[in-house]
This record gives sequence, C-alpha cells and structure tokens, in this order.
Amino acid sequence: MTKRWGMCMGLSHDWGDDPAGWEVLDDAHPLSQPPTRTAPPQPTTAPLRLNLDQLPWESFEHLLAHLVREAEGAVEALVYGRRGQAQDGIDVVGFFDQARQRARVYQAKRYQRFTVADLTAAVDTYAQGRRPFDAAHLVIVTSADTADVKIADEMATLSTRYPGLRVDLWGRQQLSDMLYEHPRVVTRFFGHETAAIFCRPSASPQVSGSSSVPMDDHRPQTDALGRVISTLTERDALGLEVHQALQSGGPARGSATLPSYLARSAVDDALRAAVRQSEQHSTLVVLVGDSSVGKTRACWEAVRAELPHWRLWHPRGTNVTTAVLEGVRGNALRPRTVIWLNELQRYLLARQDAADVAVELLDLVIDKSRGPFLILGTLWHTYWQALARDPDSENADDPHRDARTFLDMALDIAVPNKFTSQELTAASAIIGDDPRLAVAADQAIDGRITQYLAGVPLLLRRYRQAGTAARAVLHAGLQARRLGHQLLLTEDFLHCAAEGYLTAADRLDVGENWFRTALDELTARQRGLPGPLARHLPSPGEPQPAATQYRIADAVEDYDLQTRPAGKAPSSLWAAAARHSPNVETMCALADSARRQKASTAEELFVTAAREAGQHQGLRWLIDHHQETGDLEEAERLAQVAVKLGSTIELRSVALALFNARQHRQAEALGLQLARDDDTSLLLTLGYGAAKEGRGEEAARMYEAAAEHGDDYALRGLLKCLERNGQPDTAERLAVSYARSGSLMPLFELGTAREKAGNYGSAVRLYTSLGADICRTWLPDRAKYRLDTGDITGAELLYAISAEAGSTQAQQQLKQLQHRTMPWAQSHSVLHTLTVPLNGFSGT
Repeated sequence: MTKRWGMCMGLSHDWGDDPAGWEVLDDAHPLSQPPTRTAPPQPTTAPLRLNLDQLPWESFEHLLAHLVREAEGAVEALVYGRRGQAQDGIDVVGFFDQARQRARVYQAKRYQRFTVADLTAAVDTYAQGRRPFDAAHLVIVTSADTADVKIADEMATLSTRYPGLRVDLWGRQQLSDMLYEHPRVVTRFFGHETAAIFCRPSASPQVSGSSSVPMDDHRPQTDALGRVISTLTERDALGLEVHQALQSGGPARGSATLPSYLARSAVDDALRAAVRQSEQHSTLVVLVGDSSVGKTRACWEAVRAELPHWRLWHPRGTNVTTAVLEGVRGNALRPRTVIWLNELQRYLLARQDAADVAVELLDLVIDKSRGPFLILGTLWHTYWQALARDPDSENADDPHRDARTFLDMALDIAVPNKFTSQELTAASAIIGDDPRLAVAADQAIDGRITQYLAGVPLLLRRYRQAGTAARAVLHAGLQARRLGHQLLLTEDFLHCAAEGYLTAADRLDVGENWFRTALDELTARQRGLPGPLARHLPSPGEPQPAATQYRIADAVEDYDLQTRPAGKAPSSLWAAAARHSPNVETMCALADSARRQKASTAEELFVTAAREAGQHQGLRWLIDHHQETGDLEEAERLAQVAVKLGSTIELRSVALALFNARQHRQAEALGLQLARDDDTSLLLTLGYGAAKEGRGEEAARMYEAAAEHGDDYALRGLLKCLERNGQPDTAERLAVSYARSGSLMPLFELGTAREKAGNYGSAVRLYTSLGADICRTWLPDRAKYRLDTGDITGAELLYAISAEAGSTQAQQQLKQLQHRTMPWAQSHSVLHTLTVPLNGFSGT
C-alpha cells in the first residue's frame, strides 16, 4: 500500500487548513508526464542559461520531478503538495537506495526574486521541524536568480547553524548547468530548437574513410535490428503492409506478387530525393494521404531503389510503442537503418508512451553521433489533422505537443487520391504490360487506380451491403477501434461487443449461429483479396496469439470514420472490453473512453482495468459518479479497491463526502484505517473540520489518534482543541511530555499562542520546561526568527529565557533590544516571578 506522510513540519506549505499526503512519483504520476506547456524558444545564438523564468509554473513542477528521477537518479520518489500553486510549490523526496536510508528533500519555490530572508525562512522551517524520512539533505529549487554574495554568505551561516544538515540551492544558473548534460529533458521542457543550441554537443564518433559507422560498433550484424533491403522480396512487401492487389482476368506480370509500379513525379521525385539525403544525415519523412492511395508502395519502391544496402526495421508486436522504445534505446539499432513506421498514428496516438516515442525518434534524428537513419512513416489525413491541431486555449491540455513537434520537423509529402490524365498517358506502356493495371485503368473511377487495385470499391460495397449480423460485428469492431482498441480484435471481443448492436427483432431474424455466419460473410475472399474483416496470420518470428485475431480493412475503417457519426457505445462493448481486451493497455484505453462517454454502465470495465493494470486512476470517475448520485456505500467499496492498488486519494474523497453527509463515524473509521499505515492526513482533515464546526471532543479524539502515530501537526491540533475546550493544564502536560521526547514545535506553538493572549507567565513556564541546555542552544535561533518576522516582544522573551540559561549570544541581543516595545526589565521580572532557577530543571 502506498504510505502517505501526514502533515510534516518544516516543508514549504501552509499546513494549517489543507492537509494532504505524499504520493508515489512513478511513471503514472501526473508530474512524470510531459508538461502541457513549454518555454518559448531561445535566441538562435547559444545561451548560457535557460529561460526558466518563462517556463509556466506547473511545467516547472514537472521539471523538478524529471530532474529528481532522471538527472539525480533517485531509485524512488514521493511528492507532496498541491500542484500549480504559485509560491507554495511542491516537495519531492528522493531515495537513493532501496532501504530508504539516503533521502533528499527537494522544495520547489517560485519567486520573481529570491532573497536572503526567503532562504533563511525555508531552511529554518525545515531544520527546526520534523524532517520527512529523517532526510538530512535539503535542496531548494527556484526559477529565480540566486547569484548574490549575501545569499552565499547566508548559506555558509546556515551550514554552521545546522551542522547535521546539508543544504543546496538550485537557482536559474545551477539548473541550467545541470540541464546542459540532459538534452532529453531540455527537449521536453524547452523544445528541440533550444536543445539543439543549448545542450552539450554529442561527441562525434571516430570514423575511418567515409564510413559513418562508429568504431566501437564491432558486433556481428546478426545482432542488428531489421534486414538488408536488397534481400527483401515482394512477398516481404506485403508484410510491410503494402496492399495486395485485386486479381484480374488475365495473367499477372510473370510471377510478380505486386503489379508494376506507376510513379508520380510530384510524389516520387521528392520522396527519393529525401531518401538519398539520408546517406548524408538522418532524415524524417512522412507521406500523408487517404487510405489505399499508394503511400506504402511509394515508400517501398523508394528505399529499394535508393538504399539497397541499408537495413529496414519494422517495429511490430503486441505493443508497437514499446517495440520502438526498446529498439531505439537499445544497442541493436545500427546506423544506415530505415525505421519503417507505416500507419504512424499507431505510434503517435497510442495511449501510453506516444510522447516518448516522438521524443526518442527526434533525438535520433538530431544526434549526429548515432546516424544516419531514415525514419519513414505514412499517415492518413484524418490523423495528421488530429495530431497537428493546436490546443483550443493557452491553458488547455496538449497531449500531442511532442507528436506535433515530430511532424513539424518531418518532410511531409502529400499523396493525391488519383492519377492525372497526363500521368496515365505517360505510363501507358507500363499499364499495357500488366493486365491488373490495364483492368484498373479501364474500370477505376476518376483515376483512382491504387484504390481499385487494393479492392476499395469492392470492400466498400461489401460494407454497405453487409447483412444484419455482419453489420453488427463490423460496427462493434469499428467503434471499438475509434474508442482506443488496438489494431487486432479477438473473436471473443467481437462476439461479446456485437450483441449490443442487434435489436430484439434482429436477434429473432439472425438465428442462433448469427456470429459464425457473420464471420464467414465478412472474411470470405473475393477476387483474391481479403474481406472487410480479415483473420490475422502472424509473420515469421511473431509469437502465436492466444486467441484468433481479426483486422478491419483500412479502407473500411477510413470510410466509416468519414461517413458514420460517432455515438455512445452500448453496454456490450464495455463488457467486451472488461472481459476480452487483448492487453492491459487496450483495456485502459477503452476505460478512458467509457469515462469520457460517462458510461456508468461500464463499472465492470473500470474495476477490471484498474486491477489488471495495477492502477487506480480509472476508478476515479466512477467513484465520483457514485458520490454525485449519493451512493456512498458503493463509492467506498470502489475506493477500497483503489487502496489495494496503492492509492488513498479516492478513499479520502469518499471520507470527506461521508463527513459532509453528517456520517461522521464512518468518515472517522476511514481516517483510522489510513492512520494504521502511518497516513494521518485524513484524520487531520476530519479533525480540523470537526473543530471548525464546534465539535471539540470529536476533533480532539481524531487529533489524539493521529498524534499517537507520531504526527506533530496532529499534536498541535490536539493542543488547540484542549485549549478551546477549557483544558489548558492537560494541553500543557501533553506539550511538555512530547517536547521531552524530541517534538519541540507543538510546545512552541502553544507558548506563542499564550504569549499572544498576554499570558506571558504560562508561556515562560512552557519554555523553561525544556531545560537549560535546549533553552541555551535552541532558543536564540527561535528568537531571531521571531525578530525577523517583526515579533519583538516574543523575541525578547525568548532571548531573556535563553540568557537566563547561560547563552552569551542571547545576553548580547537583549542589550540591543532594551529600548524596544517590551523593556528587558519587564520580561526579566516576569521570568523571575514565575519560574524557578533553571539549573533545577530535569535534563540540564
């Protein structure tokens, strides 16, 4: 279970009214995701410092999270704080060993100007409070400039004042120096243009002759990804997703798998020039056009003609984004490799890792020490527009920012839907030599030869004329694809999902064997081509799937997107997603879509996806839905599922809903449940709420339960409750007891409160109960803090007690304060009237 530290003293937040907890900073945490907004590009000349001051605050918080994990190398990290709040910021704890013995606390602080007073306050508050995980290393991180002699002097003073605490200060220059070594992070937060001119240049590999292969690349070629292009056959082209051609009445060109190629100068000249350029430097090319217009075939012909001795690698597998990342980050990707990314949307619109894929591929193009490479992709117009579209507003989420940068840096080549009459005339000899081309040229409408060869008119006719059962299966599969299902759909998924696309009358008409009949209709081959739905046969080397899988024809999917409006999915699709999703990624993608459609009937999907993925995020919407409808019992049941998955956020939300519904005992029970795992923050929230509503005994009970788990903040809340409830003696005894066991701050807060109430004698009695040693060594720093904040009376009182305990520093300060608001004689008089000699106290 994820543990949350309750209200930890000494961090950068105002703990008073808004207790919260520590959250695990893992790959799924929002701060580990790409920032929604980046800093504007730097000037074209290489800057010495990054423009951190222009980085939006929430992005700065994301940056801190990335630095702790990537630059600092923390093996585990936790985060505390409400993201997006200006100077409150966030705190991150990084652990650098599995036993959590070496911890560092990083505090993010955003100031236009960072002063000595800001530094002192941050360090004093941390050093004098309860340090989370006993961390003896504090790193203060700010986007402001910190190059100030006074700040440097104060750092030295603080080092002497707190010898057991290491303090580092990262300002704009220090962060820039650190990020100079991390182009990946700079790219993500400041853009590729800035990374290219700011970061340390990659050392060029030593080469001999004209070879661009690094000297240490001595591994046998069998280790390399992909195959040499000259060894690939036309049958391999089908594996690269070049469309199989429609059979004609006459014999094919020899034994050719593919018909003769019809070149189009507007496409092929630009494409082949770009492919040739990749011999000199890494190149990124994307062909954009509708389905079946010849994009993939043009790429195949270009690499065969221009790069026969290069390798070609087609990332494939159950999770194609994982395949790309493992390949690019591994050591088997050789220079002079074509990275074949047909249907680029599969990589850039994936639910997980899409941003990482875009960043890694761009880094591959930019890094001159690794290439050359050719990244060659194809993309439908529909997906290009979705990826290239800017967010609706400046503050809106921008999930495709990295993909948009990827497309911005690519050479995009538009592939027309048809051949012009001039192109067909120029290719008349080629057309005449190939019967398939001749038939296509004669029968294709408006020069759409490639579509005819791919069987598009036939496929669309079969789609439009499908029987009732077949149409239900197709619509179920097509809607699942729109909602996030991977390319291949299992038989069980289609069967379960299609149930909801049949009306009661339809079921009477189609008969018991409707599904098998539908599959037979949809998968039957006609004129040598697969049907609208084709059974997937794994390529050599691919693992055999556990279940039969099908793929919907590209042309059918494209046509459906353009002609059939998106609607709400029936519950059968969500049931299929919960029971028959081929992998966790697909299940989570469909769960996200169910949430967007507000499909409360998809509860089974939400719970199953959460359990299978080990992630609680998918449950949040459903829990919120039950809270809104007043079903708090069901909301709590689901929140307990989330707890088992490591998240207490949902349980906290339910507890607050119970509290607001006047179900205080149930809410308190949930607080006690979390406290058993050292998460006292919920008890603190509930205790504060009870105190605010005047239920002092209830508040004291919850504060006391939290205090029993060692939470100083809870003790402070309990002392306030006791004071308000007319039990000052009990409050005093508790404060003294905890102070003697090492928790000093609650006693000081109680003393301060009594000072403000004019009860100086009681305050003196509290302070002196600490013993002479602590009064002599610790009180001067507290007194200085009071003085710096303008509390002259409180400062003088503390100096007086410390001086009485033998502090020469305090005695000197008192002499300087004699003319201030509260004369020394008065506080000295109070001290002698209400206390006994300090050397008579225990602990001296």
